[in-house]
Amino acid sequence: MKTIRLSVLFGFMLSLMLVSCGKDDPANNDNPGNNDNPGNNDNGGNNGGNTNTTKATSNFFFIENATYHDAGDMPQGDASLINDLNVNKTVINGGSTIISFTSSEMIKTAYVAVQGVSGYYRYDFDENADYELRSGKTYLYEIILFISQQLMKDNDFVITISCVARNGQQSRPENTEDIKVVEVGTGSLQVSLSWDQLDDVDLHLLEPSGNHIFYGNRSNSDDFYAMWFEFGCYLVNKYTSYDASSLSYDNYKDWDTLDYYLENVPDSAYNEYGAFLASRVKTGGILDLDSNAACGIDGINNENITYNDNPAPGRYYVAVDLFKKCDYSKPGAKYSVTVNYKGQPVTISGKQSGQFDEYDSGSNDSPSQYHIIGGFDIDVSGSIKAVTVTDNPFNGYDDYYGVSIRNAPANAKFKKFLKK
Repeated sequence: MKTIRLSVLFGFMLSLMLVSCGKDDPANNDNPGNNDNPGNNDNGGNNGGNTNTTKATSNFFFIENATYHDAGDMPQGDASLINDLNVNKTVINGGSTIISFTSSEMIKTAYVAVQGVSGYYRYDFDENADYELRSGKTYLYEIILFISQQLMKDNDFVITISCVARNGQQSRPENTEDIKVVEVGTGSLQVSLSWDQLDDVDLHLLEPSGNHIFYGNRSNSDDFYAMWFEFGCYLVNKYTSYDASSLSYDNYKDWDTLDYYLENVPDSAYNEYGAFLASRVKTGGILDLDSNAACGIDGINNENITYNDNPAPGRYYVAVDLFKKCDYSKPGAKYSVTVNYKGQPVTISGKQSGQFDEYDSGSNDSPSQYHIIGGFDIDVSGSIKAVTVTDNPFNGYDDYYGVSIRNAPANAKFKKFLKK
């Protein structure tokens, strides 16, 4: 987790509230969200229910504005047209990813398939677009893949792509590296982020209540600190022989005890917080995946917010932020944001894909530097509609920890947890 500003917290010294550590495991660690929503086979995004059918390319992903062929072999030739084929090595169910390649020829059409299964997509590039990169005759081509919500963590796959140049040349097929699936919650509303560089990029969602969901406030829990204390107890119970069930949040000595035993917990165990949180928070959004925190690179390059129940009516705003650039030898990260509502992808603006400036070192979580993706309204009947956003609704949310503080000495311990 990132080191966060805690100075705002010390003015909120409220009465103590007893919180004890329990031994119960989070329910369904592998997939904390709700995948009961029906899918949409017409666009290849979902299969319906929890059926894990992956015998066709359309069961892995769909491509907007592409034509899907469910039979026959993907066209291919022997020309060497595809260079620098790149895609995120990790995807999440219900998320998206950008596949890109360069070519010395101007490309008319690309064909995209999953290796070893039937079906392929035909994607025609805009003939009026300018694809030239920098100097010289080198062209960059990008296609956004929308990953099925029904894809499970054991469904790793390889993408095969071929293309046709405007001069009629047909390329030989090229394969990506193996793409790993990290399973996350989907639920009735899912907002996700994917990016292509080993940087710390963050997803932000502002709920109608004013609750700001992001790495520093991963749910609408009334006592974020108590939840972290309980999580610490869960880790100690799971990874050590010590029984932490008697430890209480309002007891400073118990924080010392917990901190002592947490030293024996592997750092990777902190990745379980999303599933732990989802098993306990039943209403509102939950950030169940946070990646590359403070440049502690995990290489997942995805973040995800899921809702176990129906989201509250009102207006929602989405933003992304380059918290910190971790590799200055690389260009600015390209990102893609996906919104799924009741199992269907929703377009909320024309800004759902973009790129950070090459010389942007990161905002260190300054709302004025967020990239505002867009907003949407959910009405009382449950319908969703994109709204135009003309200003930055996140301004003023930099002092975000106006939540309950029940124990001042706990802050120092909590800060240590955030650094892990």
